Amino acid sequence: YWAFSVLGSHGVSPLRAFQHVLDTWVYFTMGILGGIVLLRGPRFPVLLGPWLIWLAYLGLEAYTSGIAWMLNHLGPGCLLAGVWLVTAVTTRLPQQQYPTADAEPWLRATGAVAVAMLLLGGLGTIRIPSPSIPPDAYRYVARIEKEFEGQRSDRILLDAGTWVYQSDGVIMKDRAPSIGERGYSETGDFSGILGRIAAHRYDKILVRNFDRPDFWYDYWLWRKRSGIRQALLDYYRVSDTIPAVKELSPDRAGRYLFGDITVLVPQNPIQP
Repeated sequence: YWAFSVLGSHGVSPLRAFQHVLDTWVYFTMGILGGIVLLRGPRFPVLLGPWLIWLAYLGLEAYTSGIAWMLNHLGPGCLLAGVWLVTAVTTRLPQQQYPTADAEPWLRATGAVAVAMLLLGGLGTIRIPSPSIPPDAYRYVARIEKEFEGQRSDRILLDAGTWVYQSDGVIMKDRAPSIGERGYSETGDFSGILGRIAAHRYDKILVRNFDRPDFWYDYWLWRKRSGIRQALLDYYRVSDTIPAVKELSPDRAGRYLFGDITVLVPQNPIQP
């Protein structure tokens, strides 16, 4: 369903895909250089097929990444590019043995390590060892978990974030990523979630960006609006707000799911 119905309904931007190739040029270069070194002599007929498969695979990843703006879709092909480069480098290393007193092998080893570290740094795999999560993020997470204390987790809808459901073995429906995909690709009529909102299926609903145009359940750029925001206004009321993580800018807080969370409860709960 997701591969053919949803993703198949997305439009692919060739210009965006080309931009992604330019953004990840170093990985294409790594794999191509590895092929130039390895595809020689008797290895050529053996390795040509796997190398062409890798190139086609990374090219297909780059093309399909034109659906959106993220680059993580190119991850597997980029990893394989590193395999080709490392393999090529090992075949070019000198095989002869040096006396232990000779300084040349130490210089070679030092240079190789320096090049490897600089290459890894350029690829963004090495960073300054500073905390990646601000201290206030722990307050933010604890505040979310507090909304679930003493209640059935399947009766509380959190737009994104799964750890609160794992201990109960709950696979939650109506999550923001799935609704967002249906809205963007126009592959859903939203009747299910609208009906559950009207029936007060959830005792609490926790959503981000509720008062903003980029509300994930009713995004302002969709050609056909979902009506979910209006349904929440009709059948639920705002009971509380979980403030965003303080140390992050609003843009980064929203990007990493650390933005303000609106807590909604039923206006007039339906009696069982």
